[in-house]
Amino acid sequence: MAVLFWLKILTRFALADHVTLNFYPTPYGINWNSPGKLARTVILNRLAKESRKIGHVSIEVECGQEKIITGMVQDDNNISFPDMLFKQKYGFGILYYDFRGYMETEKDLSAELERRSAKGNLSLLRIEVNPTTCRRMLDYHKEYQQLGFDQHYGLVNRPRYREGGGCSAFGASFLDVAGVLDPKWVASWNKTIHIPEKYIGGPDSGRKVSFLKIALLYAKDRWARENEPQRKLNFWDPDEMHRWVKTTWNQEKKSPSGDYELFFRGKAKGLKVDRTWVPTPNESFWKE
Repeated sequence: MAVLFWLKILTRFALADHVTLNFYPTPYGINWNSPGKLARTVILNRLAKESRKIGHVSIEVECGQEKIITGMVQDDNNISFPDMLFKQKYGFGILYYDFRGYMETEKDLSAELERRSAKGNLSLLRIEVNPTTCRRMLDYHKEYQQLGFDQHYGLVNRPRYREGGGCSAFGASFLDVAGVLDPKWVASWNKTIHIPEKYIGGPDSGRKVSFLKIALLYAKDRWARENEPQRKLNFWDPDEMHRWVKTTWNQEKKSPSGDYELFFRGKAKGLKVDRTWVPTPNESFWKE
């Protein structure tokens, strides 16, 4: 009887509907503490041999027998990131650029997920949800693509506002649609900085800004103060998401709070949380 009881428990957890966010760190980390540090670490990561030079977030939604693995990336074969930075001199204007997007599929992601998991070069947050909420996320994914929002990729783009989005914003939007985006996670993962206008180049600003000069000559410069010409940058940081999982995982192992269950996928650390009790939202996927 005891064996049968535990078999039922294990089966329930194995089949529980869930969404998983996979966090891929940048090769060397990106430092957002100042304009110079940001520019230098962006260049350093661009020179790395590893993939995902600006980090990445992919999403897995598993509802019974139906499963999707997806994520958002840039699909601009005719637009070169280095060319925009070093020839066209967009400076930090590139952070506001709306690139053409591409929605990844299981075929695009599965081999890399397996490889990174085996090496421990990613982290995971898995959230168990009720079947209705799980179906809502599948419908969101389908409608997002049908409406063409997957054709837009940008750091500041907001997925639920019909703008498309970068990989990390797209991942967070699934949790938001499901009603399980914890404010504590938002506080850790989401950042806002104020970029001085002088660092923003490109057609919209009418100026050219040397990224190399920002990296080499403005090491002691700072982000804009309230009364200075500036542009707000609000974004989701995949490095911070990855760092949060690792920090929380280690804290939970040392002193369990009961909020998370620890697990591994290969050597990758994962946190599991039960949100099956959260009611399914009935609001529109899209906000004004």
